[in-house]
Amino acid sequence: RTAFQSLSHLTQYLKPQISVTKNPLLYIYSQRSAALFLRKQIANFGSVTVDDNLQTKVDGINISSEELSERLRHLEEDDPLNIQIDSHHIEFQRKDGELQIIINGKWTEVLRRDMKGVSIRFSKKNWFFGSTVMRWPSKRDQSTRSEPSQGVQAEWKIMSLAKRQNFKEAMLAFQNAVKENVKLSEESLNTLMYLCAGGTLWETHIRELNTFDKVSQSFPEPNVERQQAFECGEVLMDYFEKQQIQPNEAYFTSMARLVAQRRDIEAAVKLGVLASNLASSARARTFAPSMLACASQKNYVKAIEIVDSINSMGLALTENEYSLLLESFEDSAPYELFSKFLLKMQEIDKDLSDETINRIKSYFLKNHENKNMPSPNPWIISRTRVDNNSNCVICRGKLMKFEPTVLEFEKLENAVVDIFDSQRSRNAELHQLRAFLNTNGPYDVIIDGSNVAFYSAKEKISVQRFLNVLEAVEKTFPNKKPLIILHSSRLSSITPEENYVISNLITEKKLFATPFFDGLMWLYATLSRKENGYLITNDEMSDLQLPVDCVLAFKRFKELHQVRFTSNGLNLSLLPPRSHSRLIQKLENGSWAVPTLNGDWLCFSQAK
Repeated sequence: RTAFQSLSHLTQYLKPQISVTKNPLLYIYSQRSAALFLRKQIANFGSVTVDDNLQTKVDGINISSEELSERLRHLEEDDPLNIQIDSHHIEFQRKDGELQIIINGKWTEVLRRDMKGVSIRFSKKNWFFGSTVMRWPSKRDQSTRSEPSQGVQAEWKIMSLAKRQNFKEAMLAFQNAVKENVKLSEESLNTLMYLCAGGTLWETHIRELNTFDKVSQSFPEPNVERQQAFECGEVLMDYFEKQQIQPNEAYFTSMARLVAQRRDIEAAVKLGVLASNLASSARARTFAPSMLACASQKNYVKAIEIVDSINSMGLALTENEYSLLLESFEDSAPYELFSKFLLKMQEIDKDLSDETINRIKSYFLKNHENKNMPSPNPWIISRTRVDNNSNCVICRGKLMKFEPTVLEFEKLENAVVDIFDSQRSRNAELHQLRAFLNTNGPYDVIIDGSNVAFYSAKEKISVQRFLNVLEAVEKTFPNKKPLIILHSSRLSSITPEENYVISNLITEKKLFATPFFDGLMWLYATLSRKENGYLITNDEMSDLQLPVDCVLAFKRFKELHQVRFTSNGLNLSLLPPRSHSRLIQKLENGSWAVPTLNGDWLCFSQAK
């Protein structure tokens, strides 16, 4: 039997969903890997979700998951869809009733009637094929298939026109459906709203309509097409309200793009907040239109308000978003506000890219005569390094360390306790550890016993390492009390001589053995000491599942409290953490220190 004439018919039964993600199971093959799945979905139409860490492009343009979903709704003969995911190129096309998937131009998978389905996983170097997760309709499905309803036909027409970016005809199809009292799905309405907001050109429209013309001393007026789009957007808003349709994030994002094109930054920000309150899907990208409008208008006041609004919802901005908002400060923004904005950028948990640094440079070079500057002298930008005393070797300013706050330490500690609580049978071990720490502590240096004992000696535990690491702690942290935490199973194969050493360490309260997951034990013991605790381990703790609002605090905890070590045989050398934080800082002498990608620092200081 022949396959269906179009994938549009197929979605009645299949409802395919494509999910692109960085699959941890594939890390063994590649540092940066991805998985592409086609699977059955309950909703009326398929959708796409893409990991935020992956760059996804269609026709060379960065797009979101929602935008990609709309492109994949319907595929037609000889009209392929090209997707770029990081370095991978994927092409979907229908040919002779078959769905063909071409990856990087070298391999083709065909989904046919005689196949249950197809699942594709890929990394940079290898191809992996997993279980099938997409099925064709059964004979029973076909025998019970009826002619598409009037509503389905209307939606097919709208989605087909939307795929071709034919905004006028798609809106005409919508108006005809309304006249015939056809109830449309939220999916097709969101697609129309997306087109009203400019489709793939929404960024271009916001830039054009929010850029001040210095010649005419005014902002440009929208053309006829854009004005019609605004009016259609209002019609769709009324339809949502009359039909009592609950808006989702896609709706709010499109609306924010529309109002941002009308230069109403405040309304665009409020839509981002509404998305959080009504759609329960607060995401920083919902604020992207207001950010772009701010950058185009050079509205630095609104830029700070946007950051405050996003942070108030427990969200954090990425470096790309901060870099975009830096454009708002380029033209004579007060130094006091620019300084305040740079301090907000301390939540960026990585070194700054060249693009971000160039925008910071641009402000200092353009505005050195700004009356609000600390002095009228020009700013000097120099590549520098930080000495062992945490001083910049150029300006001699001292860099600070930014500890997690007391509240953040408590959140981290509670997150570990929650993991214990999820293992109900293990609560007794946590109570036992707490009692031990309260009775024999405080312990300021916690040692990951397994990591130390098995380092470069995977087959057999090295008890001598315990004595060596305790000796190293006494030299490096002379006034701090150490404690080794070890899984009790590690002691099952030690010799009588080693058992004697272990018994002495237990008697001296320098070793705590536990039958539970020792990683949680030594982490909890360290966090309980707040800013006074240090943890000796080379474990990166990357498998620890923490709440989103704890991630930045945990990174800062590791930066300032994790003590790594090197080994030469049985000898150990401790590598204490830095005494300063590697993030953008304003120094006491008024200079700025900015970390760069190559491991250096840039010093921004005013000439004396």
